[in-house]
Amino acid sequence: MQQIFPMMGPGASADVQPQEVASPAPVTQASPTLTHTPTPTPLPEVAATVRNRRVNIRSGPGLDFSIVAKAQQGDAFQLIGRNSEGNWWRICCVQRPGDKEGQATQLAWIAGSVVTVTGPGEELPVVTGLFPDDFTARWSVEYECGSQRCAVPRCTGTVTAKVRRADSPRWLEVDRTVTWAGNCGEEVAWIHQIDRYTGQDRYGSQDEILFQYWAGAVPGPATDTFILADGRAIAVWCTGPLSQERPESDGWITVYDGEGCYDTRTGLLASAHYTKRWLFTGTFEGEEYERAYFGDFEVYKVQLQESNAELASAGPAP
Repeated sequence: MQQIFPMMGPGASADVQPQEVASPAPVTQASPTLTHTPTPTPLPEVAATVRNRRVNIRSGPGLDFSIVAKAQQGDAFQLIGRNSEGNWWRICCVQRPGDKEGQATQLAWIAGSVVTVTGPGEELPVVTGLFPDDFTARWSVEYECGSQRCAVPRCTGTVTAKVRRADSPRWLEVDRTVTWAGNCGEEVAWIHQIDRYTGQDRYGSQDEILFQYWAGAVPGPATDTFILADGRAIAVWCTGPLSQERPESDGWITVYDGEGCYDTRTGLLASAHYTKRWLFTGTFEGEEYERAYFGDFEVYKVQLQESNAELASAGPAP
């Protein structure tokens, strides 16, 4: 039945090439279970009470950052950090999209000029951006096409990220490039703008299939560990099984199933994978089909190898 595959399918034409997918997803090879949870140094008890009638709470320490919440006179917040100038406070926490009622998980910032601080605020740590101005990262990529008509049955490559511009107080501009070994695929490049304090990608919707390279700071609690190429173990949050469908022409849809794991401090992608299948609904040669799968597939895997960003340590590798 391979002759009925759509032109975009792996079994339909001889010019199938691996496609770098710029964002969400799936996860990695089996990693050892999280075996060590570092004990954080306890912070001093410091609180801030809003003294102005209505104030803005922002994603970073300055007016250049977006407003993420509002606060009223008398509202109180726990303080967990400060900027180097000491005129903005990091608070925990405000609601983010997806939080349940009564839950607040997003770290944010409030100006020191609009609050009254109770406790030793000067003892709180100075909070800097999640990624250094010379941020770099490198991931390995594996591609496999399971079809007799694949032009490229297997392909390996490298994804690299490197800062292009770091002159904005809010945005870190990063180039991300994928290169394939032996010219088995085309080199592709993207420009990202990463919020220095939230870790979120300004253009996070770029062709996302199940995973993204920057998921945002503290994407979830540590559920596993991931081992970098140098042997360091980092704490990661994994999405669990994900699925996504995209319609094609002539009765075909593509179905993606996979998972993604992210560093619990920065939200940087640690590993991801997905399997792509083609399903057909319709009539062919007098026979009716409903989401029929004929065995052709693609597999895409990404794993972080190294980065100079400060990642969430999970202690020594098991």
